[in-house]
Amino acid sequence: MAANNVPATMRALRYNEYGNAFDVIQLHDNVPVPRPAAGELLVRQYASALDPVDYKIMNGNLTIVEIGRDFPIIPGFNIAGVVADRGSGCKREDMQVGSAVISYANVRQRGALAEYVCVPERICAPAPAGVPLLEASTLPLVGTTSWQALYNIGKLKKGESVLILGGTTATGLAGLQIARALGASRVACTCSERNFDLVRSLGATDPIDYRTKDWRDEMQDGKFDVVYDCVGGYVSYEACQDPKRGIMNLSREKDRHCYVTICGDQQGYLGPARMLQSGAQIGSRKIASLVPVSLGGTSPNYDLYTAKPTQEAIEILAAFAEGGERANAAFRARTRDPNYSVADIEGWKPLRVLIEESYPFDEIERVKAAFEKLMSGRSRGKQVIVFHQEGKEEVVGEKKEGMEGEKEEQSEENEKGQSEEKREEQKEGKEEEQEGKEEEQEGKEEEEKEDKDEKEEQSE
Repeated sequence: MAANNVPATMRALRYNEYGNAFDVIQLHDNVPVPRPAAGELLVRQYASALDPVDYKIMNGNLTIVEIGRDFPIIPGFNIAGVVADRGSGCKREDMQVGSAVISYANVRQRGALAEYVCVPERICAPAPAGVPLLEASTLPLVGTTSWQALYNIGKLKKGESVLILGGTTATGLAGLQIARALGASRVACTCSERNFDLVRSLGATDPIDYRTKDWRDEMQDGKFDVVYDCVGGYVSYEACQDPKRGIMNLSREKDRHCYVTICGDQQGYLGPARMLQSGAQIGSRKIASLVPVSLGGTSPNYDLYTAKPTQEAIEILAAFAEGGERANAAFRARTRDPNYSVADIEGWKPLRVLIEESYPFDEIERVKAAFEKLMSGRSRGKQVIVFHQEGKEEVVGEKKEGMEGEKEEQSEENEKGQSEEKREEQKEGKEEEQEGKEEEQEGKEEEEKEDKDEKEEQSE
């Protein structure tokens, strides 16, 4: 599409006040299309996956993120679309007008849930070849978070071990795949037993059923090099710093972070007072981690981490999702292993984030349903907002293999299913009837574990 075909106005999803996302989200017409500044690309959005942080910002729980912004606000982080225009100073030859790209929106300026969005060229990457933009839209925020937590902060290396708390969260599932690609020798995670096959297919070696077993007891003497916490809560960190349990390798190099959480202890509203409280807590843990083991120190290095959009992260995610030589080159550079090959990693697969359902952006009731499903804590995959119908099929190159099995796992995990009609198309009646009986038997247990399920499925 030529740059001069960019319209003057667009449609966008916005909100004018804080509240439940499905109550406050609105579809606005005649919103001015942003013009790319120097070094920016204007991207015509094809699809954008929702993340839990979207509704947490919208309901006012993370007001610190909104400082300096005025209503109405466009939410959303994930960008997957086609370059419609380029600002002056853009240098990348592989991201011209008409090129498919992925990126990460700066919500302090404008979010991703609009037909067009501007983004700095330096945090964009060519979309993974062979991957529909619908699927590529799930990668930026979830993938950036898990890549940076494990690689940049945790500094996970080949032959090391990692424990992922919240293995079936979106970030947890991405973390499993990243840990395997980095060559981790042991990848343990918490999840329900019904998801064991799924997490094993993505790289887990030791799944733990958190519903029937206490992972803190199961992982005693595990001596993990890295713990990646995607759920949050006080007890997890306390258990990991207990030398009697031996969950973590506390003698690991002290300049490397060991316990990386993306949730922290504080849940819910994070106003100024709770932010200060959280900051003091983080500071005390960091100070405690400075005491060497030889002097009686028992605290692992601690980091409450928030993803930062960088070109390195976006590039590695696109390469990981594409696979092949692009993945080899990217991982050789990051692991400093000139002989790295995806063929040498047992069970290696291109990076994928499961999708549960897609929703057209111009049907506001469907968009609200997407947010409602996201907030319910019962999602078994990503909810994706589609801006252009061709985005559902838009593929750069040939489509890769490897998703069918994951889609089947996603369907089996879904408690309610996308709809009875879709489920009947996906499974035979006998299988569906048996699944219903099993779910009925588990109903009581599900109800008792509701709060924990919500954290497990909603956390990033």
